[in-house]
Amino acid sequence: MLAPELADSRVLDLFGGTGAFAIEAVSRGAAHATVVEHNRRALEALRRNLDLVDRTRVRLLAMDARKALHVLAEAGETFDVAFLDPPFASDALETAVLALAERALISPSGLILCEHSRRRVAPGTPSGFDLLETRNYGEVALTWYRRQKGRFP
Repeated sequence: MLAPELADSRVLDLFGGTGAFAIEAVSRGAAHATVVEHNRRALEALRRNLDLVDRTRVRLLAMDARKALHVLAEAGETFDVAFLDPPFASDALETAVLALAERALISPSGLILCEHSRRRVAPGTPSGFDLLETRNYGEVALTWYRRQKGRFP
């Protein structure tokens, strides 16, 4: 579904887990991916998985998402696609979506893709973004937001 968005894009995999999204994005033409993960067990698997790809195109930030968003914003980074898949029991999704928008980490016309429990309401649409759609897949829902061209906080 995202293949057209990935060509030459800069991707953020904010709650990286095993890094599957970032690795898939790079394999489908993304120019670069940044993976953020702080869980020690997940980091072990993530590092093993990243050993199998071109590490010049993938960067790992071993820290929590909140700190990573601060570091990335301070560095003036922007991303064309951000994938957010925090643990379903956490409240991190809404906070992360707002932080991405408020810190101008998403490029003009960039996407935020959120994976969440179908039983939870999708995060509110941040200022300067449009809600594109929510699709349900069993117990999982995917919600897309696109930055409105020329709109920065």
